[in-house]
Amino acid sequence: MHPPSLFLLIGWTLSVAATTVFLAFFIPLVADRREKIRIFSGPAGMAVASLVFAVAFDASARQVSIVYSSALLAIVLSFAGRRRLLKEAVLQQKVHGAQEAAKPPLGMLIQLAVSLTVIPALGIWLAV
Repeated sequence: MHPPSLFLLIGWTLSVAATTVFLAFFIPLVADRREKIRIFSGPAGMAVASLVFAVAFDASARQVSIVYSSALLAIVLSFAGRRRLLKEAVLQQKVHGAQEAAKPPLGMLIQLAVSLTVIPALGIWLAV
Protein backbone atom coordinates (compact mmCIF):
# COMPACT_ATOMS: atom_id res chain seq x y z
CA MET A 1 0.00 0.00 0.00
CA HIS A 2 1.62 3.25 -1.05
CA PRO A 3 1.09 6.50 0.89
CA PRO A 4 -1.74 8.10 -1.14
CA SER A 5 -4.00 5.08 -0.63
CA LEU A 6 -3.01 4.99 3.06
CA PHE A 7 -4.06 8.62 3.51
CA LEU A 8 -7.31 7.92 1.69
CA LEU A 9 -7.99 4.93 3.94
CA ILE A 10 -7.30 7.05 7.02
CA GLY A 11 -9.57 9.82 5.70
CA TRP A 12 -12.50 7.53 5.11
CA THR A 13 -11.93 5.76 8.42
CA LEU A 14 -12.18 9.17 10.09
CA SER A 15 -15.39 9.83 8.14
CA VAL A 16 -16.95 6.62 9.43
CA ALA A 17 -15.79 7.46 12.97
CA ALA A 18 -17.21 11.01 12.71
CA THR A 19 -20.56 9.63 11.51
CA THR A 20 -20.62 7.15 14.39
CA VAL A 21 -19.82 9.87 16.93
CA PHE A 22 -22.52 12.13 15.46
CA LEU A 23 -25.20 9.43 15.61
CA ALA A 24 -24.11 8.21 19.06
CA PHE A 25 -24.37 11.75 20.40
CA PHE A 26 -27.73 12.77 18.93
CA ILE A 27 -29.82 9.58 18.68
CA PRO A 28 -30.24 9.12 22.47
CA LEU A 29 -31.58 12.67 22.76
CA VAL A 30 -34.79 11.91 20.89
CA ALA A 31 -37.39 9.21 21.42
CA ASP A 32 -39.65 10.00 18.49
CA ARG A 33 -39.10 7.96 15.31
CA ARG A 34 -39.61 11.02 13.14
CA GLU A 35 -36.88 12.94 14.97
CA LYS A 36 -34.51 9.97 14.70
CA ILE A 37 -35.00 9.99 10.93
CA ARG A 38 -34.08 13.69 10.96
CA ILE A 39 -30.93 12.89 12.91
CA PHE A 40 -29.98 10.15 10.43
CA SER A 41 -30.48 12.60 7.57
CA GLY A 42 -27.74 14.86 9.02
CA PRO A 43 -24.80 12.76 7.82
CA ALA A 44 -26.56 12.18 4.50
CA GLY A 45 -26.94 15.94 4.04
CA MET A 46 -23.29 16.42 4.93
CA ALA A 47 -22.34 13.81 2.36
CA VAL A 48 -24.26 15.71 -0.32
CA ALA A 49 -22.63 18.98 0.79
CA SER A 50 -19.23 17.28 0.62
CA LEU A 51 -19.93 16.14 -2.93
CA VAL A 52 -20.88 19.70 -3.86
CA PHE A 53 -17.58 20.82 -2.29
CA ALA A 54 -15.73 18.19 -4.35
CA VAL A 55 -17.31 19.33 -7.60
CA ALA A 56 -17.01 23.06 -6.88
CA PHE A 57 -13.36 22.93 -5.86
CA ASP A 58 -12.23 19.89 -7.86
CA ALA A 59 -11.32 18.20 -4.57
CA SER A 60 -9.86 14.73 -4.10
CA ALA A 61 -11.55 11.99 -2.09
CA ARG A 62 -9.10 12.61 0.76
CA GLN A 63 -10.04 16.29 0.88
CA VAL A 64 -13.73 15.47 0.81
CA SER A 65 -13.38 13.02 3.68
CA ILE A 66 -11.58 15.63 5.80
CA VAL A 67 -14.21 18.30 5.14
CA TYR A 68 -17.04 15.81 5.84
CA SER A 69 -15.46 14.65 9.10
CA SER A 70 -14.73 18.17 10.33
CA ALA A 71 -18.27 19.34 9.58
CA LEU A 72 -19.88 16.47 11.50
CA LEU A 73 -17.49 16.81 14.42
CA ALA A 74 -18.12 20.57 14.51
CA ILE A 75 -21.82 19.92 15.04
CA VAL A 76 -21.16 17.44 17.83
CA LEU A 77 -18.61 19.71 19.54
CA SER A 78 -20.94 22.67 19.29
CA PHE A 79 -23.28 20.83 21.68
CA ALA A 80 -20.67 19.00 23.77
CA GLY A 81 -21.46 19.30 27.46
CA ARG A 82 -24.99 20.48 26.69
CA ARG A 83 -26.71 17.10 26.37
CA ARG A 84 -29.01 17.59 29.37
CA LEU A 85 -30.03 21.03 28.13
CA LEU A 86 -30.72 19.65 24.65
CA LYS A 87 -32.82 16.79 26.01
CA GLU A 88 -34.87 19.24 28.09
CA ALA A 89 -35.33 21.52 25.06
CA VAL A 90 -36.51 18.61 22.90
CA LEU A 91 -39.03 17.55 25.56
CA GLN A 92 -40.20 21.13 26.10
CA GLN A 93 -40.66 21.63 22.38
CA LYS A 94 -42.64 18.42 22.13
CA VAL A 95 -44.96 19.43 24.98
CA HIS A 96 -45.33 23.17 24.36
CA GLY A 97 -44.50 23.56 20.69
CA ALA A 98 -41.73 25.49 18.99
CA GLN A 99 -43.07 28.90 20.04
CA GLU A 100 -42.79 28.17 23.77
CA ALA A 101 -39.29 26.70 23.68
CA ALA A 102 -36.78 28.36 26.02
CA LYS A 103 -34.01 30.44 24.51
CA PRO A 104 -30.56 28.84 24.76
CA PRO A 105 -28.05 30.40 27.15
CA LEU A 106 -25.43 32.79 25.79
CA GLY A 107 -22.59 30.35 26.52
CA MET A 108 -24.23 27.74 24.34
CA LEU A 109 -24.66 30.21 21.48
CA ILE A 110 -21.00 31.21 21.73
CA GLN A 111 -19.94 27.56 21.79
CA LEU A 112 -22.13 26.91 18.75
CA ALA A 113 -20.75 29.88 16.81
CA VAL A 114 -17.11 29.11 17.58
CA SER A 115 -17.42 25.38 16.87
CA LEU A 116 -19.30 25.84 13.62
CA THR A 117 -16.76 28.34 12.27
CA VAL A 118 -13.38 27.25 13.62
CA ILE A 119 -13.57 23.47 13.15
CA PRO A 120 -14.84 23.46 9.53
CA ALA A 121 -12.32 26.20 8.68
CA LEU A 122 -9.59 24.03 10.19
CA GLY A 123 -10.89 21.05 8.20
CA ILE A 124 -10.85 23.02 4.94
CA TRP A 125 -7.36 24.31 5.74
CA LEU A 126 -6.12 20.76 6.38
CA ALA A 127 -7.82 19.50 3.23
CA VAL A 128 -6.16 22.04 0.95
